[in-house]
Formats: sequence, structure tokens, C-alpha cells
Amino acid sequence: MNRKSLLLTLLLLSPISEANESTYILGVGAGVGDYGESNISRANYHVSLGYQYSESWGTELNYLAEGSELNLESYTLNLKRNFSLSKINELYLKVGVVYYDYLKESGIGGAASAGWQLKFSKCLGVYTEYSYSYLGEVDTVALNVGFTYNF
Repeated sequence: MNRKSLLLTLLLLSPISEANESTYILGVGAGVGDYGESNISRANYHVSLGYQYSESWGTELNYLAEGSELNLESYTLNLKRNFSLSKINELYLKVGVVYYDYLKESGIGGAASAGWQLKFSKCLGVYTEYSYSYLGEVDTVALNVGFTYNF
């Protein structure tokens, strides 16, 4: 086994080997972003349900809607990697696959996000994130903020 294969195997197995209490996470937020060729910033809202299966790794299903004439709706399945800065602060990265319905087109695309979360308690937190999505021939970027509830 070469070094790259070993490193990839260890990276993929690291979420399984970390001991942590599993947690579900409900997120609700809003944002503003540029969607497609219009280069006009538009508001969005989003709801997510995640499962944190270790301190560092989790998955998330996200629903996003933008309600203007663009009529964008998307569902994204993300893999999330957390980087703890302290007990209450963390940075995170997400990569995922997105199903979108946008201007009478639908399809599969890709998504990536980077964000920061502040936890007020074991159950409540706030976050801000920058997200990028590729929806067929259209790129979207957004700045989102929201609240999380762990249960």
C-alpha cells in the first residue's frame, strides 16, 4: 500500500474512530447571494438537519429557497468537517451534492461552504457561512447566517 492510499484510508476512517456522543442538529437561517447571470443580490432562507457522529465529522441535509422570479429551490447533502477553536468557537468546511430546481431547469450540481459557529450552550448556537454552488451552467454564492439547535 503506498503512502497516498494509507493517508486516504486513515482520513476516511478517522470519523469512525473518534469517540463522541452523537447529536442531531437543526439549523434555520437566511442569507443574501448572487444567483446566476443577474448579479443582483437576492435573499434566501434555508433549513437544515444534520447528524454529528463525532467531534470533527458530520453530515447535513439542507433545503434552500429563493422566492423571486428565479424560483430557486435546492436540496444539498453535505459532508461537514469541524475544526474546534475553543469550547464555544469552531470553524467548519462542507462539501456536497446539490439537487436544484432553477428557472424551469433541474439537475445535480456541487456545493462547498466555509463557516464559523459560536455555541451559547450545549444546545444553542449561531453561525455565519459563505457558500458556493454550481447549478449546471450557473454559479451561485451566498453569505448566510442562522441559529442551530442540538438535540
